[in-house]
Amino acid sequence: MIPPHASAGSAERYPSAYGLSAAVCQALRAAFIPRRMRCLWAAGLAAALAANPYVLNDGQSLLMSSMGIACSASLLCGTILLCLKYRFTAYVLLPAIILFNAGLYMMQMRYGLVLNLSVLSSMAETNFQEACAFCTPASIAGTLLLAGFIYLAIYWSRRSLRQKATWGALACIWGLYAALLLLSIPAASYSLEPLYLYYTSDKAKGWPLVDIAMTCKLADEYITQDAGRFNTLRNLPSCAEPLSQCEAPDDLAVVFHMGESVRGDHLPLNGYHRNTMPRLSKEPNVVSFPHATSFGIVTRISAIGMFTDAELCRRTPGHSSFIDLFNKHGFRTVRIMDLSGDSIHDYSLGILTRNCRERRQTPLQHQTPGMMQERTSLVMEESLKNFGRNRQLYIIYNNGSHMAFSYPAQAECFTPASCNMDDPKARLEETVNAYDNSIVDLDASIHRMIALLKNRPAIYFYCSDHGVALGEEGKMFQGHILPPVYRPAMFIWYSDTFASRYPDMVRALKANRLKAVSHDHIFHTLLSLASIRSEIVRNDLNLASPDARETPAPLQPETLAEWLPIPAPPQP
Repeated sequence: MIPPHASAGSAERYPSAYGLSAAVCQALRAAFIPRRMRCLWAAGLAAALAANPYVLNDGQSLLMSSMGIACSASLLCGTILLCLKYRFTAYVLLPAIILFNAGLYMMQMRYGLVLNLSVLSSMAETNFQEACAFCTPASIAGTLLLAGFIYLAIYWSRRSLRQKATWGALACIWGLYAALLLLSIPAASYSLEPLYLYYTSDKAKGWPLVDIAMTCKLADEYITQDAGRFNTLRNLPSCAEPLSQCEAPDDLAVVFHMGESVRGDHLPLNGYHRNTMPRLSKEPNVVSFPHATSFGIVTRISAIGMFTDAELCRRTPGHSSFIDLFNKHGFRTVRIMDLSGDSIHDYSLGILTRNCRERRQTPLQHQTPGMMQERTSLVMEESLKNFGRNRQLYIIYNNGSHMAFSYPAQAECFTPASCNMDDPKARLEETVNAYDNSIVDLDASIHRMIALLKNRPAIYFYCSDHGVALGEEGKMFQGHILPPVYRPAMFIWYSDTFASRYPDMVRALKANRLKAVSHDHIFHTLLSLASIRSEIVRNDLNLASPDARETPAPLQPETLAEWLPIPAPPQP
């Protein structure tokens, strides 16, 4: 029976309109009404609220956080439903998305790290030993349990939701996401949110896919730009090409020890309340520089400022490593590292030290029981015997105080001590104790090496590549733009023979000790201490000169996260 208000031919005249309306209603019902879909939406909202790191931050407006939660929940539900439609996307792509975001979440919660080019580069260049520090039994078990839970949840969800994943329902969910994105545009203007939070709120709307897209972009940037930057390091003009002369005694020994992750404020030489260096603190010939600034916040960047004439404000090196000048003037140059130095790990360091005439690796740990950093002294002692009283330069780099702060039993002065990589902030006092114990081990190693140099003119220049965060602002370890990270330990030891031969240099070192110094000074100071004179050695960056100037930390410490500005795209 046809209703009186409708003609008999109306349904025939407008079949497409009725069919479209029915299809839309059916799609809306499929997307929001069924109990299983309501459970999916509830789970999506809960995940967006609990795990989206870009919402509910300090200073962020409630309106923009709400928009971020709504957008990310709809994006998450749409992604899950789409992935459940096909076997490959359900069992390969979807677990990868979930595990990736879970890893980022744990990285931020445990260590305070956020994804950026510096973090990605450090992960790409990590070595096996560093990777093993994070692979604790608890983290491995947790990852396996999480993966098992994810696959069980996907298996159950696919059985119950696969039939609901119609193209109409998917169109409604993705349409809702698009509508929320459009609504967020006027909402951003209405919220009057601070400009520095705009990027965070913008990323909130793209979670959980935004970080995957960013990782792909950063990976491309790392591959293309860093390849060019490594070539830049390889092709730097040699610092041995300009005119130079050397007036060093024939038996001068120079040691440059590139430290690892040692903070300047954890040395008793700089006023630390703990005696983390019981041996060196008794040495009269040590000059420490408590106000040093590093060239970078990770090793791969800091190495460039430590070995070349690059500066905090002029981050492009003009010449190659100072090792070339030592080679030119007859020094036996020896590189001693825990690693081979030629791997992808800290590749810039390997490039800058490749010109050492001899490359030595410290003995494996199981070959020297009871020794960690002191293994370096065994190699140095052997080289000193082989080269006798010749001029010698030693480049030393070992694990130092790198996470997870390893040290032998005899260096455990501060207890209880442990570095739980699963959650180092949970027992912060124990983590700090372990860190300080690693410096005690460093003290024993350096003291043993300078004992080998006391009967000749010698210099031992120690400078760490960077420091570490130990809970400051909720951050842990390196890679953060915080003063504890870019304030490294830096000190110089000299032998009595050197002091009697060069009293003016020693006097200048002591006079400059309280100045704001940086990695800028290493290149010029080390060459001057070796009595190498060159037109590229600058007195204003020579700490062995009374004319040395200060180099305070940059006004924008963010520049320490990279070493070269990103090249501008070519103009059409």
